[in-house]
Amino acid sequence: MKYPIFFIVLIFNVCCGLQAQSIESLISSGKIIANFTALGGHSEDCIQLSAQNTTSDTLQVWIEAGRRLQAADSTDQDILLVKDIHLKLLPKSKLISKLYGFCCQVHDHSPKKGHLFGVGSLANKGLLRLSKFIASKKFDPSSIQSAIWAISDSLSVSGIGRGMNSENVELIRKVCEIRNIPMPWYETNYGKADSNNLAGKPISVNGAIYFNLHENTTVTVVVKDWNGILVQTLMEDVPKNPGRQALEVEVDVAQLKPGKYKIYVLSDGTNLLLSRDFTL
Repeated sequence: MKYPIFFIVLIFNVCCGLQAQSIESLISSGKIIANFTALGGHSEDCIQLSAQNTTSDTLQVWIEAGRRLQAADSTDQDILLVKDIHLKLLPKSKLISKLYGFCCQVHDHSPKKGHLFGVGSLANKGLLRLSKFIASKKFDPSSIQSAIWAISDSLSVSGIGRGMNSENVELIRKVCEIRNIPMPWYETNYGKADSNNLAGKPISVNGAIYFNLHENTTVTVVVKDWNGILVQTLMEDVPKNPGRQALEVEVDVAQLKPGKYKIYVLSDGTNLLLSRDFTL
């Protein structure tokens, strides 16, 4: 009988003791000694792993996407790994490898170079799903970080930039699926980060609003808070012809308080055409 190649390789690996094992189980069993050290910063190749094989066997070490490394200093951020790493450790040998991960505690401090981490454990269901998804795709680091914070700290999904060519829409859709919320119609842009909030504070909200006009009219666009108080006028009595309309709106939110807001599109100053919500 002929067997598939993958089946033969699997049997070979198991028989030779080369089946990949989780780094957590290898540490717990004493088969390896491992140190996780911050390289400075909270994203991308920010952790260095130093591992030593204490056995006389070759070990296949698996560092899983979705593993949450626990900061030794409680004021430092934990780091979520988003790439699967497979390492081969020869008997009694040592190795050093960089690990690819991101902060998953937006209000804690970015770990300084040399700060230590524990092996931690696999993250909760939401972060684990997101990590496995990211590991199978290619997104820019800034969008990955925003996506992680949208799960770990419930930051707005609108903070994940869609990208120049909408290349991050798939990532946004996955985060919305995990959180069971609709896709946002807008993007939120953030200012400079500080030590207490690495995401920064919202400075603007922008997006496209589409609607139809059946006659010549004027269009006014205003922003009100959830109590109906006017906070901004974006457009006032601008003449428009009949047909399909596409308005690119941008709201300066730097001075607005956190909460829910509504954009109203009016014809002739008083007739409501449509409204759109956004949240800070």
